Amino acid sequence: RIVYNPIFVNVGGSSSSDNTVISNNQIKNVQMSADGYQELFVGIETVAGYCNINNNTIGDPTTTNNIYNQGTYDQSFTYNQSYIYGIWNTSSSDVTINNNTVGGLTTSTAYSFVCGIRVGQAENTPSVATTPVSAKNTITNNTVKNLYTSSASQTYALPGAGTGIMIY
Repeated sequence: RIVYNPIFVNVGGSSSSDNTVISNNQIKNVQMSADGYQELFVGIETVAGYCNINNNTIGDPTTTNNIYNQGTYDQSFTYNQSYIYGIWNTSSSDVTINNNTVGGLTTSTAYSFVCGIRVGQAENTPSVATTPVSAKNTITNNTVKNLYTSSASQTYALPGAGTGIMIY
């Protein structure tokens, strides 16, 4: 598995007044390619802590292929798929995702998934059940556009091969 994760947040804090602010960042012009490996790009990922994710740009919504994942599928291992998530929150604390721009994200293989903003735990595969996030997530005033995938369907990712904002 190959993972590229420019901003990864795993912080403490006991209340929303103790939050971490991730603001005014630009992540763009990323190309990924590997044969037979699962490739995962996550622009901003929060796994623990109270966070405000504000005014960030992931990719470039005016173009295609600004963040481009072209990892190939290895048929000997069912879950070797290519993924792109602009912002992914799996924290069990309150998180605000506000006024971010996500776009120009492309996956180019038959087994791939692209999502602008995602809230929720692990993929729902036969060996890993999904775990809904129980905290309060406030998602407002975000722009998600120009997401592309070559995948016609997605067997294990929820709910389909291309999604703007996914919460579960």
